Parts: sequence; structure tokens; C-alpha cells
Amino acid sequence: MKKLVLILSVVCISLTALANTPCKGTTKAGKPCASVIVDSKTGYCNAHNPNRVKCTGTTTAGKPCNMVVMKESKTCRLHVKK
Repeated sequence: MKKLVLILSVVCISLTALANTPCKGTTKAGKPCASVIVDSKTGYCNAHNPNRVKCTGTTTAGKPCNMVVMKESKTCRLHVKK
């Protein structure tokens, strides 16, 4: 009985994933993004959404931080001034 429930769960999750529209973004390697958790308004996942608000902090290498922050905040949890 447990195996049957597990198999049905996997099938349901697989069908749900196939029903979702994939992200319109591309990876750094130039391949299509495989994420199916997509904002219905933009068609992009959280990582590729052009409307996302990025952290204003910089990494130790001096590059801009790419972490997403809430609109009320300007820095991510790693760059919060304490």
C-alpha cells in the first residue's frame, strides 16, 4: 500500500511539473532555464525576473551581489549593516 501511494505521488508531481510553463530565461551557459516555478505576470522564475530588486551590497570579490531582496529592503541577509 505504501508503494502504491508513493508511486501515485510521484506521478502526480510529475504531471504537475509538466503542466507548468517553464521560465523564459536562459542560464549563463546559454541553455533554457529548467525552473517551472514561474511568475505568471512576467514568465520568468525568481532568478531570471528582470523586475526583481537586487541587493545593493558587494561580494568579497567586489562584484555586485545578485541576491533578491524585498522592495522595502536594500540589502540581503548577508550584507545587512549591524
